[in-house]
Amino acid sequence: MTKAMPVGFVGLGAMGHGMAKNILEHGFPLTVIAHRNRRPVEDLVARGAREATSLAVLNGAPDGE
Repeated sequence: MTKAMPVGFVGLGAMGHGMAKNILEHGFPLTVIAHRNRRPVEDLVARGAREATSLAVLNGAPDGE
């Protein structure tokens, strides 16, 4: 079985939250980042997503550089 490609998602507004939830529910490792509203991030983290602390971390930079 092929390992699912990790996905980083920015923009968890009205459309983005649903799109990110679908990605997660289809078995992709998901990392998200919040801008203003914490509720969608907290929901996705409760479902198994990870939260990035910055865009650099979301993009894969191990130390945020």
